[in-house]
Amino acid sequence: NLERSRFHLPFTARVAEHSVEVGQYLKVGQVAAFLDGIDTAEIEVQVSISALHSLVRSAVSPQTVLPLDPTRMSEILEELKLNALVQLRLGNETVNWSARVDRLADGIDQKTGMMGVVVRVDAAYAQSEAGGRPPLTKGMFVTVTLSADPVSGVVLPRSAMRNGHVYLADPDNRLRSVAASPQLVQGGIALFGDTIPEGSRIVLTPPNPVIDGLLLEPIPAP
Repeated sequence: NLERSRFHLPFTARVAEHSVEVGQYLKVGQVAAFLDGIDTAEIEVQVSISALHSLVRSAVSPQTVLPLDPTRMSEILEELKLNALVQLRLGNETVNWSARVDRLADGIDQKTGMMGVVVRVDAAYAQSEAGGRPPLTKGMFVTVTLSADPVSGVVLPRSAMRNGHVYLADPDNRLRSVAASPQLVQGGIALFGDTIPEGSRIVLTPPNPVIDGLLLEPIPAP
């Protein structure tokens, strides 16, 4: 009896798939349709554990260690409030959505060693514009960029760090060793926080043997 048939949903949704036709009877417990909510969209991003670790360390401190417990790891990511940008390429144009890191997916991919990070886009349908901005819907191939707030410090060549130390030339041209741990290492560069004073003269090729206080004859790097 269609006049007495009602479907009640706890959220606004669109029909993704239906398994009944007009005139067909529904039995108790039979699946009538699958519906997708339109208030938010979720995207699972595959990220290497090392890249995720570097991102967390840059946002907190170099000594931060990611816990093995996925629940605790999700809590840390939520506390960090990492930034996420979702991009959809349409020919020469790019459509952007701001997103937030919501949680970690279950487990690690055994084949690739990647970890799933779920980002969430609010009002994925409401941001659409007819003829210009499409709604973010299931099945779209998008690119997701994760980032933390900018960090400031002294950028040095990665080779300047030797066994956890950086060598400086003091105002008297004496060799000084400073224990330093980089805030961020990327490619051939390392970023240090307040452990390396700004304006320091870095000794890229220290003498052998290294003796603290040794008189130097600095030669500026080209």
